[in-house]
Amino acid sequence: MVLAQIATIGSQFPTEYAAHVFGGLAAIFTIRAFSQGRFTTRERTLHGRVVLLTGGFTSLGVTVLQNLAQRGAHVIALTDQESESELSPIKLIIEALRTTTKNENIFAETCDLTSAESIHAFHARFAQNQDTRLDAILFMHEYPLQTQAPDAQLNGSMATFLLTTLLLPVVLTAPVERDIRIINVVNPLYAASARTLFSDTRKDSKIVTEGKRALRTVVFTRHLQRVLDALPAAAMPEVDEHSSSIPVVSPSRQRSNIAAISVSPGFGRSDIISVWLGTVLSFLLFPITVLFFKSNNSAMQSILHALFLPTPFKAVGKEGSGGEVLKPGALYAECSVVKLSVVPPTDDDKKSGGKEATEQLPDDGELGGEVAGRTVWELYEAQLKVWEKEWKESQAAHKLKEEEEQKRTTS
Repeated sequence: MVLAQIATIGSQFPTEYAAHVFGGLAAIFTIRAFSQGRFTTRERTLHGRVVLLTGGFTSLGVTVLQNLAQRGAHVIALTDQESESELSPIKLIIEALRTTTKNENIFAETCDLTSAESIHAFHARFAQNQDTRLDAILFMHEYPLQTQAPDAQLNGSMATFLLTTLLLPVVLTAPVERDIRIINVVNPLYAASARTLFSDTRKDSKIVTEGKRALRTVVFTRHLQRVLDALPAAAMPEVDEHSSSIPVVSPSRQRSNIAAISVSPGFGRSDIISVWLGTVLSFLLFPITVLFFKSNNSAMQSILHALFLPTPFKAVGKEGSGGEVLKPGALYAECSVVKLSVVPPTDDDKKSGGKEATEQLPDDGELGGEVAGRTVWELYEAQLKVWEKEWKESQAAHKLKEEEEQKRTTS
């Protein structure tokens, strides 16, 4: 019956168009495969590893969260939503992940990344934990396209900067043989701002502003690695050359057991394209977006690649000396290192220091060199002071209001 129907359809099919149809289908499948990008060939067990995750409840974030849970990671996902209620969407997601991955070590912690007060409160709770351990910090909250004003956009970067500086003591005091990674996930618009990162931003379009925000995070991450490498390294334990469990550092390739990496997952349909187009256009253009832009599973691949790659802290007899290793401080996209030339700030851009101060800083040729890295770091420090000052003033005003209300009540 079925064969007869197929034969009937085949006999009625206009054979003169067969080449065109099959050629079109082949082109569609080729475009689809190309648009999804490279998939990582690496794998790694994460049992016993503690991963702190921001942006874990975005579209891409949930996919990454699920993959970390499947590999046995102990995951702490930060959220600004209440997760204690039985009907809370966050609690439902966590329970579903625990059930499907058979991993009970998936937790949601309240931390509003738009509030310096909430970030400090989370850090205070985290620091009180006697079993405090961090093997990876995965900042994913900056990846989705932002549509707010530039000042509001900068808050995401401030949250990354503040959390990084607050949690650095935890990772710096960890055993030196431990492989620790700080991964900043950025949107792909960074490439449009490589030559204008430090130029006047007042006339920038929203897309260029987004690109500069992403590129600043990339430059900051590279400079963070410079800072980590400049810190005094603890002595590595002496080991037997036949040992397969104690890592051995290669100081020429990595001077710190902490690797800071930037990752661009590319143009994801959910967190980039859908936000860009809006709900109505995304629905109307769904077949096109499916064809040309990445699914969450495809967008996640470079993140997993940066998480799974072995570092230059190589285990003798286990990883060997060959093969690809992680490059600390680098920007990864499509599961490989991106060579990006960033124009460092000029004296007019910096508005200070003069030429001599700029020339004294070494240029390693990566992402604008130390001049660009230090400029972004100082920008973040200045903005963080303003942000925390506003928080303290708000606290003081709230306390004064409470005292006045209490006085009225008692009188």
